[in-house]
Amino acid sequence: MGALDFNTNSFSGDGGRVVGGTEVRPPFSYPWMVSLQNGGGHTCGGSLIKGNKVITAAHCTFGNDGDWKVKVHRHNLKKSDADEGGASYNVLSKVAHPNHQNDNAFDIAVWTIDSPSSEHTSLILDDGNYGVKAGTKLVAIGWGNLTPIGPSPDNLQEVTVPEYDHGRCSAAYSVIGGKPINPKTQICAGYERGLQDTCQGDSGGPLILNRNGQHILVGATSFGFGCATPAFPGVYARISGLRDFIDQHL
Repeated sequence: MGALDFNTNSFSGDGGRVVGGTEVRPPFSYPWMVSLQNGGGHTCGGSLIKGNKVITAAHCTFGNDGDWKVKVHRHNLKKSDADEGGASYNVLSKVAHPNHQNDNAFDIAVWTIDSPSSEHTSLILDDGNYGVKAGTKLVAIGWGNLTPIGPSPDNLQEVTVPEYDHGRCSAAYSVIGGKPINPKTQICAGYERGLQDTCQGDSGGPLILNRNGQHILVGATSFGFGCATPAFPGVYARISGLRDFIDQHL
């Protein structure tokens, strides 16, 4: 999945992708998953909430509202909306967290779109009471690159990654000049060995917990050091720590 690449001054990149994952089967298993498209192509992922709200990354929130389309109920992005029973919606407004900076702290945003069907919104927002901790298996989803140098997939991908120890994650990024990872607003997920991760094109997309058939939105893909780099897990905006902002704009 698409993460961001780190340079000497800031985290920058073009959205995350899934590395080392598999195609989502059956298709449309995550009906609240959306593709945010700018200039006619997939740019970032997002999660549909309450019918006409999308949770995504603040760093995906740029440009004019009219330049964006949100694709709902999609699996193969090379197919048409009609082929997949999907639809395209206009963006009415975009609000990024006011504290978001170039270091990707508070990397969360809420968009408002033309109202789609409520059947696509069976996603629960994490409130911090689902017992997510280091080692908990989570699932990241997206249309991001399959390897650090591409290509991107046509079909939606998913990858299972455990929550990564916060202290080790923060220490790793500090060594290469990053700011400490904020445990209240950020969550790390991945493997010490790398191999499986989000990547370019996955940014803004969901990190979820599967619990008794329910999907709980735990994070939104934010950044990483390359993709699936050993000892550098992906970093995600932590939904439970950003609920005040999110709830204000839902």
